[in-house]
Amino acid sequence: MFWPCVLLAFSLTCVKLSYAPLSVYWEGATMSSALQWLATLSGQDLLFGLGTGLLAFLPKRAFAAFGALCVAYAVVARQVFAYFAAPLTIQMLALAAQEDPALLRAWAAPYATGTAWLFFILAPLLYVLAALGASKLDERAKPAFRQAARLCVVLSCLLWLGLGWLRQPERWFLHRDRLIRENPHWALLKSLPGRRIALSSEGFPDEYLQEFAPPVQGGSYKGKRPRNVVLIVMESVGTRYLSQDLMPRLAAEMRSGLVFENYYCEVPWTTHALASLMRSTRSPLDHYDIARFTLPLAGGTTLAQAFKGRGYRTAFFSSGDPSWATPRFKEESGFDDFAERLPDDKGLFGEAVRWIGRGPGQPFLLVLWTEQTHNSPCRLVEGELMPELPPGIRAGEPEWLRLYLSVLKETDGYLGAFFDELRSRGLADDTLVAVLGDHGEGFRDPHGNAGHGFSVYEEEVHIPLLLWNPRAFRGGGRSSSAGSHVDLGPTLLDVVGLPVPRGWQGRSLFASDRSPRVYLHTPAWGSYLLAVREGDWKYVADAWRGAEELYDLSKDPEEREDLHASEPERCRSLRQRLAAFLRYSRKAKP
Repeated sequence: MFWPCVLLAFSLTCVKLSYAPLSVYWEGATMSSALQWLATLSGQDLLFGLGTGLLAFLPKRAFAAFGALCVAYAVVARQVFAYFAAPLTIQMLALAAQEDPALLRAWAAPYATGTAWLFFILAPLLYVLAALGASKLDERAKPAFRQAARLCVVLSCLLWLGLGWLRQPERWFLHRDRLIRENPHWALLKSLPGRRIALSSEGFPDEYLQEFAPPVQGGSYKGKRPRNVVLIVMESVGTRYLSQDLMPRLAAEMRSGLVFENYYCEVPWTTHALASLMRSTRSPLDHYDIARFTLPLAGGTTLAQAFKGRGYRTAFFSSGDPSWATPRFKEESGFDDFAERLPDDKGLFGEAVRWIGRGPGQPFLLVLWTEQTHNSPCRLVEGELMPELPPGIRAGEPEWLRLYLSVLKETDGYLGAFFDELRSRGLADDTLVAVLGDHGEGFRDPHGNAGHGFSVYEEEVHIPLLLWNPRAFRGGGRSSSAGSHVDLGPTLLDVVGLPVPRGWQGRSLFASDRSPRVYLHTPAWGSYLLAVREGDWKYVADAWRGAEELYDLSKDPEEREDLHASEPERCRSLRQRLAAFLRYSRKAKP
C-alpha cells in the first residue's frame, strides 16, 4: 500500500499547488519565498495523503477507489476556495440551503468550466492508474531498489514538510487566500455536527424578528434645531487610535457636540458604508471580496433626495473615487453638485468652503469624504511624519501605523480650520456637523488582522460619531445609544425636523424605541462572521466554521479573553438574536 498512499499525497499536493497562479501572493514573490510558500500551502495535504496509510487494511482496489474520491473532492474544493477563499464546510452548505437550494449552483457556475470538469474526471482516473501500476512495478522490483526508492520518497516528503514549517513572510497573511494552507478534507470533517454551532438551524422566539420591523415614522429629537447639515466621513478611521493628543482640534470641538460611544459600521468596508449612509439600508449578507464588492444605489430615496425634496441644495465632494464602490454613484445619488478625486483632503475642505459661500440663505446638505487616511497607502501632504509611535500605542505594523497616525493628525488640522470657517461665517449655530469614520483599521494588533474587511473585532467596526452644533449641544455630552450607519440618515433628518422617507430601515439615534443591540457582519476574506453587541457584551459567530466567541467589552475592550465557554446561557441568547438577524436579512434581500 506504500505507493497508492504516496501517490495520493502527491496528487492532493499537485491539486493544491495548481491554485498558486491565482494567488495575489504569487505576484512579485522571490524564488525562495515562493518555494517556501508552496511548501506551506500544500503541507497539510501531503500529511493527509500520507496519513491514509492507516487504511492499509483495505483491499488495494478499495483503497484506490477511496483515493480517487479524495482527489475528486480536492478538485472541487480547489474551485470552492477560488471563490470563497475558504474551505467548504457543512455550515456553509447549510447557509446556502437556508437561503436558496439553487444558490450552490449559482456559486459554482462561474467555476464549473470545461477545464475544471476535465480535471475532475481525469485527476482521479490518473491517480487510480498510477497507484495500481506503481504497486505492480514495486512487486517486481528488486528488494534493494525498492528500499532505496521508498527511502528517497520519505526523505523528499520530510524535506518538503520541513520547508513548509519555516517562518513565512509576514505579508502573506495579509492576503485573501491565507487559509489555503488548510487541507479541505480535514476542514470538512471538522465541520461535522457536534459542538459546532449552526445559525441556519438555530431556533429563536418569534418576537426577536420584531426588532427589525419598519421604523415608526415621526421625530424623536427634542432640542434646538439647526438648519444646515454637513456630513464629514473620515476614511478608515476607527475609535481605537483616536486621542486628544492625535486630534486636539476634534477633541476641543467635542465641547460643542454629542459623542456617541457605541457607534459602528455594520460591515468594515467602504462600499457598504457608502450605501448605508446614502439610503439607510442594512448591508446585504452576500459574499464579497476584492473582485465583487460593489453595491448599487438604485431603488429607494437617497439622503440627497430626502433633503432636496425640502428645498435644500446638496453637494458631495470626495478626494477619493466613490464610483469604484458604487457604480453610477454620481448619477443615482441625486446630489446637485458633485466632485470626486480632488487632489487631497486640504483641497476637499477648501472646495467645501467655496461651495457653502455660493448659495447664501438657502439651507444645504454637504457630504465630505476624505481619502488621505486610506491604507493604499496613507498620504502626508503638509504634515510631518511623527518620529515614533505615541506612548501606549502598539501595533504589529509600527511603521504603517506611524504614517497613519501622522496623516490623522494632519486631517485634524483640516477639520479644525473648517469649524473655524463656519464660525467666521456665522453658520455655526445653524449648522449640524456629523463627523464619523466609514470603518476602522487593523494594524496586526491585537488580533493579527491588517487593513479592514477581515473581521468584526472592535478595531475594524467601532467608529467615532460626533454630532456638532454649539447651540444644540452647548457644553458637550455623551450618549450610550447603540447604532450604525443605517441610523445616521434618520438621525440627521430628525435633528433638523424633516420626515424620514418610507423604506428606510434605520432609526434615529434619539428614538426612545431603539433596540439596545447593533448587528455586524463581514462575509469575506475566507470568513462569514456575524456579531451582535448588547450592552457591554459582544458575541461573534463564524457561520462557516461553526465557532463562537464572547467578550465583555467593559473589562476587555481589546477582545482578548474569549468567555464563551463560561457563559453558555448568554451565548445561547445572543446566538438566537443572530439567527433572527440572519433570517430577517435573507427575507429582506431584494
